[in-house]
Amino acid sequence: MISVHYINTSYEVKNAVIRVHVFLGKEMSQQAYGGFFTLRKIDEPGIMLSYIYPNWSVLYSNGSLLNVMTYKKKVHILGNEFTYSTYPLFVQDNNTIACAEASMISMSQNLHHKFDYNKIRILDLGKAYSSGKTKLYPASGLPVILGLSVPEKGKKDKLHIVQVIGHTKQDRMHYVIYDDSGFFLKNGLNYNGFVLGVGWEELKKFIKTKNSFLIYPIHEKVYIPYETFKSRFRDTFNSLKRMERENINLENVRYLLADNREVKKFLREDVEKGSLTEAIVLEEEKRLLETDMPHYLWVCEIPVKNVSEETEYLFFFANPTYSRVTMKNIFINKIPVLHKEQFGLLSY
Repeated sequence: MISVHYINTSYEVKNAVIRVHVFLGKEMSQQAYGGFFTLRKIDEPGIMLSYIYPNWSVLYSNGSLLNVMTYKKKVHILGNEFTYSTYPLFVQDNNTIACAEASMISMSQNLHHKFDYNKIRILDLGKAYSSGKTKLYPASGLPVILGLSVPEKGKKDKLHIVQVIGHTKQDRMHYVIYDDSGFFLKNGLNYNGFVLGVGWEELKKFIKTKNSFLIYPIHEKVYIPYETFKSRFRDTFNSLKRMERENINLENVRYLLADNREVKKFLREDVEKGSLTEAIVLEEEKRLLETDMPHYLWVCEIPVKNVSEETEYLFFFANPTYSRVTMKNIFINKIPVLHKEQFGLLSY
């Protein structure tokens, strides 16, 4: 943002960036650490906010703890090292970039640290829609119509981009919205702020058929998208014998895209613990550990009750590198794998 525009103006720009750390108490400890944000001194606005790195594990929205997509970040303060879970928020400057670019930068920053993807750079975003060698300022946002249609008082609906970065722990249909300018939350929901948990019934009022879009990133070499995998799994589940389907509720099923190394680590830990009671499941896990797998896998996690009324989890793993119209069986495991724990960092 600085190199693309501000160093080419008469602004006085310094290389130094100020980190402001936030603690939720009077002690300097990891438990009290709330995250940090970065400021850069610049003469006309005085100071510019760029990145915010919240500690999402200690933040609430209307009393609800949040489940947000995160990666592990380390910070060093006065000889102390804290490790916490964050999803970075990038703030538009209303000059170089607007809401669409800010959202893409936040998303790519998270994917870079989580999955080692390349970052999206502001310079590259500018090239993507500039005409010739000229980049117009102030930025009006990306020309492709993507986002929510938000009514502004006394004006026509304005298209705007917000990010859905998670959900509340109490309700999976109560989504965490990040709005870097606050435009949608203010004009659509009458809320002054940038992060809010919003119920689906409320959110879908703003998603209009012709001029609003839901966009989600997908990994490279994943050709079976989320909706297709979800449909494939339900077809497979419905083809099982009735006795095999009894007492299984698909309402709380989770569909995850995971690195195969994480899947094998999850299986290996369970085998080493020796917590499995059925030999056939143990043999299936050992077979999966020896099986060549694509880089990413679709994971289906189904909560079930055992004879002691304790919750356990059935897992199906699928190969996402087939075409979405393939007639082949995409599932890797021959029988469902049973675990006492959920897969991944998030739980509900």
